[in-house]
Amino acid sequence: MHEVLGGLLGRRWETITLIFSFGIMFSFAAIQMVAVGNVVYYINDKLERRTWTLVLGSCFATTVFIPSLRNYRMWSFAGLVMIVCTALYMAFASLAIHQDNDVRHTAPHSIRSYFNGFASTIIFGAHAIPVELMDAMWQPSKYKLTSLYSDLFMTPVVLFSIISVYWAFGDNVQYNVFSMLPRTKFRDAAVVLMLLHQLIQYGICSQPLYIIVEKWFKIHQSSSYWKKTLVRTPVFLGSLLVAIMFPFYGTLSSAAGSIFMTWLYVIPCAASVLVFWTSKSQKNAIEQPPFGTSWLSLHCMNLGAILWMAIMAGGFATWASISVLRNQAHEFGLFAKCYRCPRRGS
Repeated sequence: MHEVLGGLLGRRWETITLIFSFGIMFSFAAIQMVAVGNVVYYINDKLERRTWTLVLGSCFATTVFIPSLRNYRMWSFAGLVMIVCTALYMAFASLAIHQDNDVRHTAPHSIRSYFNGFASTIIFGAHAIPVELMDAMWQPSKYKLTSLYSDLFMTPVVLFSIISVYWAFGDNVQYNVFSMLPRTKFRDAAVVLMLLHQLIQYGICSQPLYIIVEKWFKIHQSSSYWKKTLVRTPVFLGSLLVAIMFPFYGTLSSAAGSIFMTWLYVIPCAASVLVFWTSKSQKNAIEQPPFGTSWLSLHCMNLGAILWMAIMAGGFATWASISVLRNQAHEFGLFAKCYRCPRRGS
């Protein structure tokens, strides 16, 4: 996207878009590492979560040696299937558990908790991103249709699991649903599928970062495999450092969504208004506004989206997520050995 906006609106737009794109992909990569350490703990708690993050996170270094995203197409689809199976297991396992009489379903208790939850919705349905990236790179003209189908597919699956889990456990779900479900072979299988999905997702998030760094050092077109590997390694080490420094999965996801993802909604909307502001540019547009709407209506919708995302997500949600992240860092400390691990014998 940054290259497209750079060609349409100039170098400054390209640079700003690249910064936010790099930020969100780097954050998502680190979040996958946090997730593997947290999830595998429910299979084997002999190691602390930070240790598991270092052990399994080190396996993610294999992505440094993968030449291009083309090699990921089959695996990206497999990862999507894995996360769907895991979500369905969570839903049906939760429904199979009889709801306790003391389960409570309460609203957010403060403005901060409301907007921290709102920040999580910004990245809602992001599990379909691997398939979207594949088609965006190799078939850009089909991206919009692919994105629509991905959202239509993932939204019901995600909502079904979320509603089922919250119905069964209510406010008792404070951290990870795996801790609420009984230890069975099906739960362990779901954990393994989740781990594999996170490895694939890390590869999808890190590969664009590797390409950006290669271009910064002007070796993207180089035939030297080891030069590329050398400049890619700091990206991996940086994401691993962030993962063990901030092991707060949910809060880190909220912060990444509000800080970076927000503006990746705002920037394209603003660019659309600027590029197609004049009647001449509107007539020369390759595609006209859909469903018979006018350019004025499209500009109004874009401006409305800009204001909503900038104020609600970029403002309030960013404040809330950073505030919660700061409080958790103060409570548990940076580089926490075992974030919210149950006490032995409890």
